[in-house]
Amino acid sequence: AGIDTKTPKRDDHLRSPDFFDAAKFPNVTFKSTKIEKVSDSKLKITGELTIKGTTKSVTLDTDLSAEVANPFSKVPTRAVSASGQISRKEFGLSWTGPANAGVIVGDEVAVSFDAEVTKAADKAPAAAPAAPAKK
Repeated sequence: AGIDTKTPKRDDHLRSPDFFDAAKFPNVTFKSTKIEKVSDSKLKITGELTIKGTTKSVTLDTDLSAEVANPFSKVPTRAVSASGQISRKEFGLSWTGPANAGVIVGDEVAVSFDAEVTKAADKAPAAAPAAPAKK
């Protein structure tokens, strides 16, 4: 997951052990476990979100675009925009600021991602034939 708040010092602090500890945990991942259709253009996607080695189940509200032919692959494709909220403390993100400043970072954090999705192929591509063994 990239960090770009347009403030380099803040970005460096977010990458530090105070927050994401990006040197030790370079990736944030989300793996869907359940997809519920709300309407033709809306889904609820439940999945496992992993941040700093901690995995929690989260549900995201998702908007889908109309299906279009991808101009590069020509495969039917939809744009996906998903969003929800998490408790950052549940993922080990507990820094709140200097002790004398009080809490300067809220617990509830908005999460979002944008992606493209395509229909899965009916079957896996055929394997390439094995090369003949050399004698």
